[in-house]
Amino acid sequence: DFLRTTIQQWPDQSWCGEMQNRWLRTSVFGKSGQFDGPHAPLDMNQPVTITF
Repeated sequence: DFLRTTIQQWPDQSWCGEMQNRWLRTSVFGKSGQFDGPHAPLDMNQPVTITF
């Protein structure tokens, strides 16, 4: 089974009211498809743990 996790950031985050350099969403990819977590503004240097 293949499983990959990501943390996504976009150059222009005005669509959600956030500033540049803020992480927004975690995603898990596997054979069942992609599942996105809720949007959560975090500093780009803040450690993140993804639990599944």
